[in-house]
Amino acid sequence: MQQTPPSVSADDRQTPDAPGSNTGSALPRRRFCQTLAGLLAGSAYAGVLPAPEAMAQPADTNRNGRQEAPKVMLQSNTPYFAYVGSRMTRERNARGDGLSVYRVDPAAASWTPVQVLRDLINPSFLSFDRQRRFLYVVHGDRSEISAFRIDQKSGELTFLNQESTGGKNPVHLCVDPTNRFVVVVNHITSSLAVLPVNGDGSLGKLCDLVTVTGKIGPHRVEQPFPKPHQAQFDKTDRFIAVPDKGLDRTFVFRLDAATGNRQAGRGRRCCG
Repeated sequence: MQQTPPSVSADDRQTPDAPGSNTGSALPRRRFCQTLAGLLAGSAYAGVLPAPEAMAQPADTNRNGRQEAPKVMLQSNTPYFAYVGSRMTRERNARGDGLSVYRVDPAAASWTPVQVLRDLINPSFLSFDRQRRFLYVVHGDRSEISAFRIDQKSGELTFLNQESTGGKNPVHLCVDPTNRFVVVVNHITSSLAVLPVNGDGSLGKLCDLVTVTGKIGPHRVEQPFPKPHQAQFDKTDRFIAVPDKGLDRTFVFRLDAATGNRQAGRGRRCCG
C-alpha cells in the first residue's frame, strides 16, 4: 500500500490498513475506451423516477432471476421525480441542502420541490434498486450508505437504515441484477464493497470487501495510490467494471449472486 505524500489533499488520503485483496482482472484504463463504453451502454440514470401516470405496466419481478423496472419510455413531456444529492460539509466548502426530491414537469419547464432530507451528511451518489422501489445513497467523505423506500405516488423517501461500507469516501454504487446486493466503491481506501439487500429494501452488514492494488500511475499528486471511482454492471449484467484513476486500470469482477462474494473476472484489451 502506497504512503500518502505530504502534497496530497485531505480528500485523497488513504487509510494504510484497508482490508481485502486484489482478485480482479486489470485492464489499462486509457486503453479501455470502446469496451468500457459498451459495458455502460443501456444503464439508467440513477436520479430519475417516472411519475405515476408514466408507469404503463407493472414490473417483471423474476425473469431469469433478474429484477426489472417497469418498461417505461419517458417522452419529452412525461413528468418524473428527480433525486438530487449534495455535499454539505465545511471541509468541502459545500453549500448543499441534503437529499432533495423534485417533481419535474417538462411540459411546463418546472421543478417543484417535494422533499428535502437535511439530517444527512454529504448524501452524494445515488442508485435505485432494479424495480425503482428503493433508493441507496452513499455519504461522501464518510463510510456509510443509507437505504430509503420510495413512495411511488408522491416520490417521497422514507429512511430505512444505514450501514458501513467498510472504507472511506464511498462514491459510485450499483445494484446487482437479482436485486439482492449493492456494490459500492470506496474511493480513498481503494476498495470494492458488497452489502446484501433485505426483502424490505433495507441493507444488511457488509458481506464482502476487496482492495485493488497495482502499480500507480505517473502523476504522483493525482495518483498517489489506487483510487477506484465507479462500479457498473455491463449490459448483460454479468460483469462489474471498476475503473481506477490511481492505477490507470479498469478491473472487471463477477458477483456470486448466491453469496454476494465477488469473483475474479476476465477482461480484454480493447484498443491497439
